Amino acid sequence: MNVIFMVSDGFGPASETFGRTYYQYVNKYPSNHITPLDKILVGQSRTRSNSSLITDSAAGATAYSCGHKTYNYGIAVTPDKHPCATILEGAHNKGMLTGIVVTSRVTHVDLLFGGGLCHFIPSYESKSCRKDDNLIDDSEFLFINDRVSFDNLNNTGVLPVMGLFASDHMSFEIDRDPKKEPALWEMADKALKILSYSDKKRKGFFLLIEGSRIDMAAHGNDPAAHANDILAYYKTVEVVQKFVDENPNTLVVSVSDHETGGLALGYQPTKVYPKYIWYPEVVARVKKSSNKIALEIEEVLKSRVKSKESNDEDDNDNTDIIYDLIEDIILDKMGIDDVTDEELNYIIESEAGRTIIDLSNYLAKMVSNRAKIAWTTHGHSGVDVNLYAYGKHSRLFRGNKENTDIGRTIEKLLGLNLSELTDRLFSDFKFSNTNINTRISKPKFNEIHYHDIKN
Repeated sequence: MNVIFMVSDGFGPASETFGRTYYQYVNKYPSNHITPLDKILVGQSRTRSNSSLITDSAAGATAYSCGHKTYNYGIAVTPDKHPCATILEGAHNKGMLTGIVVTSRVTHVDLLFGGGLCHFIPSYESKSCRKDDNLIDDSEFLFINDRVSFDNLNNTGVLPVMGLFASDHMSFEIDRDPKKEPALWEMADKALKILSYSDKKRKGFFLLIEGSRIDMAAHGNDPAAHANDILAYYKTVEVVQKFVDENPNTLVVSVSDHETGGLALGYQPTKVYPKYIWYPEVVARVKKSSNKIALEIEEVLKSRVKSKESNDEDDNDNTDIIYDLIEDIILDKMGIDDVTDEELNYIIESEAGRTIIDLSNYLAKMVSNRAKIAWTTHGHSGVDVNLYAYGKHSRLFRGNKENTDIGRTIEKLLGLNLSELTDRLFSDFKFSNTNINTRISKPKFNEIHYHDIKN
C-alpha cells in the first residue's frame, strides 16, 4: 500500500473559500465550479496542542507524524520530552520507500525535493550557511540543484536522490521563475513516478508533500502570494488524484497542521456599516509577492539615501523622482492606481524607522484593504482545518477528528508499531531538561515564522 500525506501548511477554511473564489475568478469559471480539494472533502481536524489551544508547527507536525499531542516547540517528542518514532521512520524501517517534497527548506528519506541548499554545503562555499561539513558530498544521494537536471532526471535507478532548488525556501509561486525552479506539482509528479517505478519489492511507499509557502504568505498577510500558492497546491492535488486513479492501492490524505493569519473574507474599515463584498480582482492584479515588491522599493530608496549623504543640491528633485518611481512600482506590481499620500509617505518617509518586514507587511495590507479582506494575526489561529482523503480506505477519515487520530490511522493502515519502534530507537535516551514548561532556548521570530526576506 502507498500513502501520500499532503500538508497544506497554514491553510484554513477561510483560505479554502478565498482560494476557490480566486480560482474561479482567474480561470473565468462559474460560481458553482469546485476545486480539486472540494471533491475529496471528508471532514475536519482539530488542531490544539498539548500546551495551548493554538498549536505551533512543531506540535502540529508531531500529532500527524507520531500520533501524539505535544507542547508547542516540541518536535517528535511526547509531553514528557521523550522522543517518539514517526510514520516516516516506521515506513522506512518496514522497507517501504520514503520521500519528501516541499517548497520550504528541507532536512533520512529515499527522495527529497525542496529548498535549503545552503544548509548542505560547506562553510567555505559562498552560498553556505553552515559552519562545518559538506552534507551533500558526505551523503550517498544523487544530487541535483537546477531545473535542467530536474527535467533530465530519469524515473528509474536514481534512488536515493536529493533535489535542492533554492538556497533557502523556494520562491512563492507568484515569484517563481519556471526556468530555475520546478513547481510543487512538478516535483510531486516526478517523485510519484520515481517512487512507483523504484518499488520493485512492492512494499509500497510513503510520500510527504507540503505546500509550505501557503503558510508563509499567510504569516505575512500577503493575499496574492497566499492565493497563488493555494492554486499551486490545487494543481498538485490533481496530479496526486490522477496517480491514485491509476494506482488504486494508494491512499492520499490532505490536511493542514493549523490555520495561519486569521483570514476573514469581509472587512469593515470604518464605523460605517460595511458592504457585503470582497474583491478577488484586486488580488488578481498583483504580480509579485509583497516581499519582492518591498525589496524593489528598497533599492529605489537607496538612491535617495546616497543623494542625501552626498549633500546633492538637487535632493528635492531627486525626492520627487523617488515618489514617481515608487508610485510606478505600486501601479505596475500591485495594480493599485489610487495610492494615497499617507501610504506613499509611510513607504518613503518612514524608511529610517522601519524594517523590510514592516514594509512588506504594509504593502500586503494595502492590497488586503482594497480587496476588503482582513487578517487577525501574523501567527496561527486555533480553528479546525478541513480534512480531505481519496483512494484506498479514505472512508476511515470521515468526520471531525483529533489531529492525532489521523496519524494513528495511517500507522495502523501501514501495519506499523511506532510505540515498539520508539522503544527500540530511543531506549537509552535521556533529555537534559525535564521541565516541560520551559524551553532550552527561545527561537527567533524569523525561525518560527519564516519572515526572512531575501533576493
